[in-house]
Amino acid sequence: MYRAMPLSGVAERWSSVGVIYPSPVSGEVTIGPVESGMRAVVEVYDGGGRFVGRMYDGVVMGEEVRLWVGGLSAGVYIVRVVQGRVVRWYTVIVE
Repeated sequence: MYRAMPLSGVAERWSSVGVIYPSPVSGEVTIGPVESGMRAVVEVYDGGGRFVGRMYDGVVMGEEVRLWVGGLSAGVYIVRVVQGRVVRWYTVIVE
């Protein structure tokens, strides 16, 4: 399990710590907590920093976002989650 701190410095109730799990993963990954009822954008970058794709862009219903990463090649990926002014970065290993 990896933990991340928001890079924006915005202090909000839900922004102090986030997690992404499981890692390593071969199918679905869960990111949370996220602010329910608020738009979230989730982007994935490969280990070299190259943009792989936007995995989610929409209003979150619940406190987690679940993504299917089973189609990605094995390797280390950086996941960027943006909600309002809060930006979080996570690292995940895809098997």
